[in-house]
Amino acid sequence: MAPTGKQLTPEQISRMEENKRKAQEKLKAAQKPASSPLVQKSITSFFTPGSRSSTPLASSSTIGSQSPITPLNTSPLVPSSGNFRQRALDSLDVDSDDDVVMSLVDEGVPVAAPSASGHSGTMSPMEEDEEPGTRSKKRSKVAEEDEEETTSRENSKSIGKRRRLVRQSEVKSGDTEGDNVEQVENDDTDENVPDKGSDYEGGDGSDSESIEDFIVSDDDEEALYSSQKRSKSTSSKRGKSSSASNRGASKIVAVDSITTNVRKGSGSSVDEFRIGSPSTSRAGATDVQKRGDGDRVQRFVSPVTKTKQSGIENPIAVEKSSSNYDFLSEDRICDADGRRPSDPDYDPRTVFVPPHLFSSKNGFTEFEKQYWEIKSKFFDTVTFFKKGKFYELYDKDADIAHQQFDLRLAKTDRAHMRMAGVPEAVVDDWIAQFLAKGYKVAKVDQVETMVGKRIASKNGQGPKSKADSIIKRELTQVLTSGTLTDPTLLTSDMATYCMSIKEFVQDDENCPTFGVVFVDCATAQFNLAHFSDDVTRSTLETLLTQVQPKEIIFEKGCVSSRTSRLVKNSCPGAGWIGLTSEAEFWDSDRALLEIETGNYFQVRAADFVTPLECEHDLSWPPALSASKDKIELLSAFGGLLHHLRTLKLDRELISQGKFSLYDPMRRAGTLLLDGQTLKNLEILQNKDDASSRGTLLERIQNCSTPFGKRLLRRWLCHPLRNIADIEARLDCVDDLSKVPGLVETIDAKLRKLPDMERLLSRVHSGSCRPKEFVSLLKGMQLTLNVFDDVQPHLELLSASRLIALCKESIPVDLAELLDSCAKSFDVAKAEAENIIKPSTEADEVYAGCESEVGKAEKKLRDYLREVRSDVKCNTINFRDMGKDRYLFELPRKFSSIPHSWELRSQTKDVHRYYTAGLRRLVEELEEAEEMLKEAEKGAKARLYIKFDESNSKWSKAVNAVAELDCLFSLFKTKSVFGEPVCRPSFVDSMESVVEFEDLRHPCLTVAPGESLIPNDTVLGGDNARMILLTGPNMGGKSTLLRQVCVGVILAQMGCYVPAKSCRLKPVDRIFTRIGANDNILAGHSTFFVELSETSKILKEATQDSLVILDELGRGTSTHDGYAVAYSVLHHLVASIGCLGLFTTHHAMLTEEYKDNPLVSRCFMSFQNDDEKREVTFLYKLAQGVSRKSYGMNVAAMAGVPREVVDKAEAIAQEFETQQGLQRARARAVDTNLPVAVQADFAFLLENINSHGPLSTDGLLKELVLRWKGLKHAV
Repeated sequence: MAPTGKQLTPEQISRMEENKRKAQEKLKAAQKPASSPLVQKSITSFFTPGSRSSTPLASSSTIGSQSPITPLNTSPLVPSSGNFRQRALDSLDVDSDDDVVMSLVDEGVPVAAPSASGHSGTMSPMEEDEEPGTRSKKRSKVAEEDEEETTSRENSKSIGKRRRLVRQSEVKSGDTEGDNVEQVENDDTDENVPDKGSDYEGGDGSDSESIEDFIVSDDDEEALYSSQKRSKSTSSKRGKSSSASNRGASKIVAVDSITTNVRKGSGSSVDEFRIGSPSTSRAGATDVQKRGDGDRVQRFVSPVTKTKQSGIENPIAVEKSSSNYDFLSEDRICDADGRRPSDPDYDPRTVFVPPHLFSSKNGFTEFEKQYWEIKSKFFDTVTFFKKGKFYELYDKDADIAHQQFDLRLAKTDRAHMRMAGVPEAVVDDWIAQFLAKGYKVAKVDQVETMVGKRIASKNGQGPKSKADSIIKRELTQVLTSGTLTDPTLLTSDMATYCMSIKEFVQDDENCPTFGVVFVDCATAQFNLAHFSDDVTRSTLETLLTQVQPKEIIFEKGCVSSRTSRLVKNSCPGAGWIGLTSEAEFWDSDRALLEIETGNYFQVRAADFVTPLECEHDLSWPPALSASKDKIELLSAFGGLLHHLRTLKLDRELISQGKFSLYDPMRRAGTLLLDGQTLKNLEILQNKDDASSRGTLLERIQNCSTPFGKRLLRRWLCHPLRNIADIEARLDCVDDLSKVPGLVETIDAKLRKLPDMERLLSRVHSGSCRPKEFVSLLKGMQLTLNVFDDVQPHLELLSASRLIALCKESIPVDLAELLDSCAKSFDVAKAEAENIIKPSTEADEVYAGCESEVGKAEKKLRDYLREVRSDVKCNTINFRDMGKDRYLFELPRKFSSIPHSWELRSQTKDVHRYYTAGLRRLVEELEEAEEMLKEAEKGAKARLYIKFDESNSKWSKAVNAVAELDCLFSLFKTKSVFGEPVCRPSFVDSMESVVEFEDLRHPCLTVAPGESLIPNDTVLGGDNARMILLTGPNMGGKSTLLRQVCVGVILAQMGCYVPAKSCRLKPVDRIFTRIGANDNILAGHSTFFVELSETSKILKEATQDSLVILDELGRGTSTHDGYAVAYSVLHHLVASIGCLGLFTTHHAMLTEEYKDNPLVSRCFMSFQNDDEKREVTFLYKLAQGVSRKSYGMNVAAMAGVPREVVDKAEAIAQEFETQQGLQRARARAVDTNLPVAVQADFAFLLENINSHGPLSTDGLLKELVLRWKGLKHAV
């Protein structure tokens, strides 16, 4: 909060004359002339007197190539010392020779001129909410009280010079008038941190306390620890020592009888008006607390400044400190291996820190050593450093926080590093914002407390060096977007994958072999894939499209250019993590060694539990054990293992042993949807923004649980092929409609379930919060209730899968395990306070520690009664004031205070004291509470271990709920599709068949009052196997192609289809070639891409496949395009015999196949007005051929100039006339047999000559089929 300027009146000046001389002497002791270079350097911001809210210019020291950062909401104003002095005086309505005012201006104290309303122009935020009259009265009253307090302090022998004057801040209108609080310095305070309710400075630009006001410096920690080793001194000695240390440091000037504290961090930047060395305590911290009796108190803590040479900072020391950071300058910065940024092998993750800075006397401080030991290994990671109740960001991380999130910068006294910070209570929210921006985030936590250090010191485990005297901190987490495990940071219910890829290939023209491992860190599910791919990497493309990883780990220099392009095109938003060969991306032998020596596959306690409650060896997971001979796969796992170990995640994930073999294609038992098909049909992602909006997944995603949603997505990627499995799933959907209201009742309970799959993983790792654990237990209980609700209706069900799911999926002893776990701790306390309090019977260690806390509290109560009796005052009570606990509070009028009592704080009504005996008892209580906290951690870990022993049973129940949820989703999809909707029927025959009546595309939406136009589609059986589709542009051809494929996918998923009827033989694979795309990075044209995808179809399609080709040959000349389209269509029909749809604008192609019984010529109907050049699309499939594409009409609709359209139409008519004449001449010269028939006849003769008698059944069938087509053509 900005210091408030005070209006100077003659009466006020008169009252303060007696204090004038003393105030001037204190100022001159630390004052430097305004022309001094040091003063000019220190003045880095300016408050405009008379403004209601002044915002300073934040100053930042430049380190390396980084520039000072100016807050976004401020304007630079850095005057020289001379004009600064004059401008400040010009703004005041006082004489320039007034010594007090001149002293205030030179010292940097804001003194405002009177405003029009008679008030000082500068107000604190609290004053702005009050009425002017209220403020005036309060200021007068405060002035009188402060004057009385000054006299009282001068006459008080017990306090002496240690007591520092503070004034009461005005409270908001309507509050009871606050007490004037005097806070006495506490040399023995462990950490001066704010209470939970304290505000922390963000980036809102408001004038509030500096961030440094709330920070615990390591110098404080060292001083604290040193003071603990010293014997307790008397109150008077302590007062003398404090007075000596504060002499010339804390500057107090009485103006308007209101004490103004010249302190660091009073609303301006930390550098503002800086004279002398930086303070090593949080000077001027303001803490607004709620008292127990309801009074609102604003407490000011005066600064304690360590100065040298009369408060003037030593320039040589500053220069030495700044030189310690030369390694960050642009011309010197290197990675850990000494490589410069211009080096192609430069590693931006690390930075080289000169070793002498860790050992030299003039090198780093102990805190700097602690910081840079971690930061040097994670230089590209935003590091949150725990300090007291806050997490701090330093240097370039602070710049990011300021620039990206508008967090205010503050300069610390630690190595001149820029700093920003956030409170501990909201750190997860800020981390989520950094992650959303694409940053990696590291968390460095305090692994001990000052009380813990004190206990260790008593046990003979005290610090052996200066480095041991500060709080120990360790890197506990490194968070990236692809490896999140905390539910509070995860933004989606879908799985988030981190993938590692190992490729072995001779060159880009050879077929590669891949080893791929990907993990969902939130559930600890590892998937292992090993496959040989084709030159186009179609299997890898399919895998990437199915998984869509957030992060991809690769081996530097060992990924081919073709693979690199494919990965970037398939996963444009994924982060790339390159690891060095052998050193980081381990080979198969090193990976096996690391797995063996890591002892991952053991049930073991969390690291913070001293005794291992259970530990026994487990064999390797079967999937991983079966992969020991797959070199590429093990190497890929080695790279992932190194990455997870760097992130501190390897043990908690791998030890769960959840490994599965993954086949991207799943050719056995499922309908294969490759990457191109998933993209072209927009199954998982749309083509606009790569989201799920408008996709088939979004349309059928009606699950109520997060783990159900993930399972349904897997179902959609791998539809079924076995008729029995499909029918079983459809039977379950039908059975759910037999019991009215059952789905609604159960679905309401499913919506209340937490993400139990992820929570089970967190319980295993020991990172589950108590509240989350309670929600898991409640979720398990709700799961039991769900299946109990189904039991009464089982006799009405006929679906064997649904009955088995309800009867056999829940272990019989699950309820007993759940009840035993719930009784082992206080569930209500865990839910309310987020701590585990085990029952006395369940944990004797915790019970013993709890008993010790009770004994310590009883000693305090007994001591209070004893003190009341000794001093003859029954009104003495205990009062907690921030970190000072169990203070003796007694009325101020009570005067019989023992001299040994130490005054800690006072108000106008009460005094608060510590005694040596009271301090000892409080320390005993704090130590007992610390032991209780450790016991609580151990109890929580043991509880989790016991719960995790039944992990397989809990997982089985979760999987059962997920499957039930997916069946419910398929059931609800019927109503989502609307009418008509039908259950598909399947045929088991030799001939492939796909028949739809009145089929609609499920993802298309129409305006209210409109309806979709359905279409009939018949392929195979007694009908043509291929539809040759023509029609005008924008007539709905591509939509028809897609809706046929989507209908097949839905049917084979076990879902109802949006059609009147559906009959098909299960399809083994769907191929799609839709749209025109090029690949600029690979140097591939649109036509090349078309032919590459077509080549794959011709090689891999079977007679049970469904193929759709949209306008093949568009990327080249008309003649070449026609030739390619003709040849491909002929091969599909005559050689492969698959089902499919083939769209074209080539009229000659339709002529060639007009008499072929295997090809049905259809078109999308329309109405055309030649005069108006308007085409009305009817979107209805009809038999026949569209003679024109009506491209000119579409051009006119698109707004092409009329003269251009007229010219184009004339040229098109001329071209068609020429083509017609050429075809007529060709028919006059050649035979009447089409080219396709001639080719088939040649194939027939060739096979007869080569095979002799037609004895081979397969060949005979093919020849007879072709001969039938030949006879029809002739």
